[in-house]
Amino acid sequence: MKTTIQTNPPPVSTPTIVEIPTDEVKFFVRRSRAPGAYSRLKQSIKEVGLHQPIHVRDIRQWFASDRKRPDGGLYSYELICGQGRLQAFRELEMPTIPAIIVDVPEQEIVGRFLAENVIRMPLSWHERAQMVKKDLENGLDIESAKVLHYDFARLQVSSNPSPSFSESDRYRA
Repeated sequence: MKTTIQTNPPPVSTPTIVEIPTDEVKFFVRRSRAPGAYSRLKQSIKEVGLHQPIHVRDIRQWFASDRKRPDGGLYSYELICGQGRLQAFRELEMPTIPAIIVDVPEQEIVGRFLAENVIRMPLSWHERAQMVKKDLENGLDIESAKVLHYDFARLQVSSNPSPSFSESDRYRA
């Protein structure tokens, strides 16, 4: 299968998957990963490929000083969702990765990150309250916060695996 790299794909509002160079993606935030789950993710990508593209935003309009890579080059994208997938692609020396380029404000990136990652693990009431507090401090109105976090709590309960599932079933690519 031949991969065509689109060198300057435009940001899109509808989900369009494009191939972007893995070395042009800057991490928004890095978090530690469970070694077992990460190695299974990496092995799955190696054997069957990627099931879900990463999400990035275009940062080519930023100052060059804010986009500088350790090797002296410049990043073109900032990662929103998919740290493990991107990290696995880099370690597997795969030059490009399927991505969806989205145009979102910085305050929405945190919400998207949480939606993808926190949903996998149950939150205590204290942790949920801290999320609501943060959203309110960032300008979300109380009615929207109620809807967002009530639905989030329902999703958490419905997405918790049954006892017959293994721990690895919670962390698929």
